[in-house]
Amino acid sequence: NMTRDMGWRLHIVGRRIERLDNLAVRLATFLRIHVDTAEPLNRELATEALLELCDSIITYRTRYRAQPALLPAMHLLCLDHTNPHALGFQVRMISNYLSHVDDHGAALNLAPLRDAYHNLRDFPWVALESHVGDDTRNAACLSLADCLDDLARAGRGVSDLLAMRFFTYTGRAAHATFTA
Repeated sequence: NMTRDMGWRLHIVGRRIERLDNLAVRLATFLRIHVDTAEPLNRELATEALLELCDSIITYRTRYRAQPALLPAMHLLCLDHTNPHALGFQVRMISNYLSHVDDHGAALNLAPLRDAYHNLRDFPWVALESHVGDDTRNAACLSLADCLDDLARAGRGVSDLLAMRFFTYTGRAAHATFTA
């Protein structure tokens, strides 16, 4: 029921930043655990559980019509701009809403967020293919986890910029005491 003003936009941006941070950290953790899991059946079940956790299992099954596999699952959760539970969607929405906030003042520096997302987008995704050797795939998983950590940090950086710009109080707050 909020009016669609700057306060509402900042509220939505805050929610998107939280989702971006949560999802990026969750995916990075999953990839690091995935490297330590030796059995393919456990990996498949873990990938399906990740998709369930990210509320994207129905989207995955609709698009791929196959058992969950690492490459398509990670691609869906990282880069899909149409999946509201994907990192790509969160980055797009953050940029979109902040472009409207910038109409009211100096531009925010979103370059670190965009750069981190471009690094994720430019990641060599084929290294996660099932036919690639285990050593190559494990190294790719760890590298992708690092990219996801960078994206989460960049999202937190945007949060810090917003806090400094819109929520910094310079004066001493007055304290009122009410007694009955």
